[in-house]
Amino acid sequence: MQWSTSSRSCRTSQQQSLQDLQARLEGELANETQKYNEGLRDSLMHFLDKYNKDKKYDLILTKQGDNILYAAKRFDITNDVINGLNKGYKSTLKAEAKKDEKK
Repeated sequence: MQWSTSSRSCRTSQQQSLQDLQARLEGELANETQKYNEGLRDSLMHFLDKYNKDKKYDLILTKQGDNILYAAKRFDITNDVINGLNKGYKSTLKAEAKKDEKK
């Protein structure tokens, strides 16, 4: 009976070791995949910058993934969106402050 308990303990230890190894290898694979994808994206963006100096495209699209590979700066509305959201937020704060004053 002791032998089977020892055998089970050994099997459990081996299973844990295999699970640990699998987790470590999956993590390493994920890291390597991320590095590869970042390098590929950097290479693609570098190429598109050079390629588009002559072509002068406003947008370069892809069929899958992010969809937009390149967009002219004039299409970047980030600051307009941020300013609009901030303006709306400030208006909401002012309205709430006025409600609190009335109470």
